[in-house]
Amino acid sequence: GDHFGQRNTDQSYRMLAGLRGYFGDWSWETAFATAGSHSVTYQTTNVNIDGFTKAFGPFTIDPGSGRVIISDHPAYKFGEISEANAALLREAFPTFDIQSWTRLHTLDGKVEGPLFELPAGEVRSAFGFNVSRETFFTPGNEDAANGKITQQGGSWFDGKRTTYVVFAEAVAPITEKLEMDLALRVDKYPNFSANVAPKIGLKYQALPELVLRGTYSEGFRAPSLAESGTG
Repeated sequence: GDHFGQRNTDQSYRMLAGLRGYFGDWSWETAFATAGSHSVTYQTTNVNIDGFTKAFGPFTIDPGSGRVIISDHPAYKFGEISEANAALLREAFPTFDIQSWTRLHTLDGKVEGPLFELPAGEVRSAFGFNVSRETFFTPGNEDAANGKITQQGGSWFDGKRTTYVVFAEAVAPITEKLEMDLALRVDKYPNFSANVAPKIGLKYQALPELVLRGTYSEGFRAPSLAESGTG
């Protein structure tokens, strides 16, 4: 590369398309979204052991101090400006790159509308779903994986998964001042049992200027793709 040190580049995209409409008193909407990124980290401050040995070796060990001493006549010619020297430096201090690709596709939908009437008012509900496909890939660097790049571990990662969500929610007026919110969400991740998370909420209009709320809910944290993939 034509730089020294570290440089990062990122390319990303995102597209979204959706539809919405009505049938009777019910409304519906659905959308598909896709997003992705390609990131590259370039570094020139790391040493390639093979390239360094080629430029400044062979090395010897001082028997008294144990220090490593470069060759008296290395391939690299100190004080000389030449293409040969430049090529040796490029091998000793190569442009080391770390690349990664991520992609996310989602499809979701929701319908909402009235269910029935109670003495205090209308019970409204909503039902929906979400399907997501995630991928994350970083191939690593072969020289780093083989221990030839100093101060840089060799790592790679390849993960992909599809997750599913369905949910339902209803809001019911119990009295003129008291409202109840009931919801249920089911998440399904690969290699895990489906998780069912309920939620119950109450809202009480104590005064025109004062609203009291209380909610009980359950949830869970699924591992991220980086935590559950291979690498």
